[in-house]
Amino acid sequence: MNPQKYSDLRERPRSKPWARRRRRMLLGSLVLILAPIVFFAALRIIADRNFEARLEAIRAGGFPATPQELQQWQIEEPSAHTPLLPDMAPEPVETSSSNGRTAVDLYQVAFKALAPQQIAFADAVKILDKYSKDNPLSPEDWMQLRDFVSTIPEVLALLHEAAALPPGRFPIDYSKGYAVELPHLAGIRNIARTLRAEALLAAHDGSRDDAFAAVMAGIAASRPLRHEPILISQLVRIACNRILIDALSDTMGLVKYTETQLKQLQHAFDEAHYPLSLQNALAGERVFAVAVCRDPAPVVGRTFLDDVVPGATDTLLRTAAATGWFNRDANQCLAIFDELVRASTLPYPEAACVFDRIGDRALQPTLVPRVSQI
Repeated sequence: MNPQKYSDLRERPRSKPWARRRRRMLLGSLVLILAPIVFFAALRIIADRNFEARLEAIRAGGFPATPQELQQWQIEEPSAHTPLLPDMAPEPVETSSSNGRTAVDLYQVAFKALAPQQIAFADAVKILDKYSKDNPLSPEDWMQLRDFVSTIPEVLALLHEAAALPPGRFPIDYSKGYAVELPHLAGIRNIARTLRAEALLAAHDGSRDDAFAAVMAGIAASRPLRHEPILISQLVRIACNRILIDALSDTMGLVKYTETQLKQLQHAFDEAHYPLSLQNALAGERVFAVAVCRDPAPVVGRTFLDDVVPGATDTLLRTAAATGWFNRDANQCLAIFDELVRASTLPYPEAACVFDRIGDRALQPTLVPRVSQI
């Protein structure tokens, strides 16, 4: 044996058994600590990739996947419309150039002008609600309705002018998600009721053409809502159309419209029907719902934990969101909305079956509460 090598072996200190055990214990503890972290980090990466792939599939279908994309989403008009027949063309209206104005610009002015008339407006709505062919109004009711209509000639002029302009769009900040502010919805519904009141009073006075113009202006009032990808906007639009259907029914019992006017009314109601409104609304709701599932803190708000430690709920939920805790919820939410969006274009009986099945499934209790049930 080499003397030098033998000398080195003798001089090298031998590790003691307890020291080796301590190193093994430290190494084992480190593995136990790091293994779950690595495991969950890998799961988070895989889940994020799968989630992003699903969002890309949504974008490939022409729909928005984030609130920012929803804000920029330009909903296209359907490719085919019911054409106007030659004898259905409305008479030309003497108007100046729109100068870039839209109906929305005039409606917002009308909202402010109607605000001081809220008491008279509420009384007029009560009169409209009780009116029917079998329940004629009293002279006092007609007088009250006339008083309301006669106090807002400038508003009515704005609404009739707006009907001849491009619809435009109301300014909406979709980045707020379910906290989005939509004050214009109540305003548009009030406009539909106001024009119904004008139409009914005109028909009562025997003015067929004025009643017709009021109904047509009322049908046009809901046009700006058709491109809003929010379910409540489409429900309000449908409600406005229903108000004008009631107005038409009311006035037809008092005046006789011409054949041309009836064709124009039919065309206007046909145009008011937008077959993709439910699909687009569900696509917008999907963006909001998934954003909540991935970060529920803004929606959950304050809980009992905040009484113990201020801000505890927000911190806990945001920490859980950062770790990917809600990814499974977000994926389930995406799957549900994907199915709803697809079903929205089916014939009504088939779509109703899908909606009912999904609704029953979503209401089933689970062992661990899901954020998507908030």
